[in-house]
Amino acid sequence: MQTSTSTTRSPGSEDPTSKKQSFMKMLWKPTLGSKQSPVRSENISSQSWLNESTRTDATVNSDEQDSVGCSDQPDEFFDAVQGEENKYPMTLSSALKFVQMNDLDFIANQSDKISELKMPFLNSYTEPPASLFQVRGKDYLTKSGKNMKDLKVPSDDAPYQLIGLNVFHSKTAMKQVSNDVGDVRRYLSSFPPDAPNKALPQFLLINWIMRPLFSRETWFVSHVYKLRSKAIIDAPLENAFNRFKAGTSEEKNTQFKYIFKIVDAPRVVQSSVKGLGGERPVIIGKNLTTTYYQGPNFLEINMDVSSSRIASAINSIILKNVQNVSCDLTWLLEGQKEDELPERLLAAVRWNWVNVEDITVDLDSNGERIVQ
Repeated sequence: MQTSTSTTRSPGSEDPTSKKQSFMKMLWKPTLGSKQSPVRSENISSQSWLNESTRTDATVNSDEQDSVGCSDQPDEFFDAVQGEENKYPMTLSSALKFVQMNDLDFIANQSDKISELKMPFLNSYTEPPASLFQVRGKDYLTKSGKNMKDLKVPSDDAPYQLIGLNVFHSKTAMKQVSNDVGDVRRYLSSFPPDAPNKALPQFLLINWIMRPLFSRETWFVSHVYKLRSKAIIDAPLENAFNRFKAGTSEEKNTQFKYIFKIVDAPRVVQSSVKGLGGERPVIIGKNLTTTYYQGPNFLEINMDVSSSRIASAINSIILKNVQNVSCDLTWLLEGQKEDELPERLLAAVRWNWVNVEDITVDLDSNGERIVQ
């Protein structure tokens, strides 16, 4: 039983030939009306996700005062427990492909040739290593009089691995990916509930919500993470997560931290985002309306971008230039007590030069993917 409720889909289906408001136009100029464009389901590639066994573990980290920071094999959107491939459904495809971190070395080493070298990696993602991000060390609270940067340390590996990344679109209101998107709901329910003493849930869903004004139409930028089979849950992480899990929504809002970092982008984008404070770590619940859903084996966290003018402005800048941008998105719990330090990233992803319209998955009124 989930601790938060969500609406049940009413029967019915969408006409695959129907029009919908352009995702990009909606986010750039939400008050100017909508320009209609055809459903993009035909653009969704059969490229799918890599199984956990073929992926390399990786991570990311940061602090509220930090300034941060190819295998092309076919596979499925969701990974499967080895030897149990037939037990767990793997049905949702994506246009994005996973690439190894070392395949992107040219960003730092061949900056004058990025535009040429990045072509094979368009519409891809990877997971940046945790060592790239500095987080609060164990002495951060007790030695706060010193230079705070000296009290930060590279993060240990993130316990969660990305297994699904998509943009879901529905003409009807959606509140919760774990309930309102059919493929995700079936996938999660095919796994057993977490044991009562389990430190972290099997799955972590982190989603951005985007809605045009005065409309039920909904976009979810959805990240589905799975707890790594060999994840080491140390005491500080377990302490921070236990407090987070037991807290009210208001208390959770004071712990959940987000860090955005531009890796590659036109200079005008970098300066605009930095001018708006877009690369400063933030306690996301203090800036965006954030909703939490606790299920039998998952935690879902939904952040409403439209609830903040600054977030909407940053989003607009990024989305206007998204095909020329590579950026890191990371999440962690802020260590606010000594027994919660050092901090450690929960999850991370790097988006590489993504055409958002190419990867959008259109859903009917029942949350099922529209296929032409």
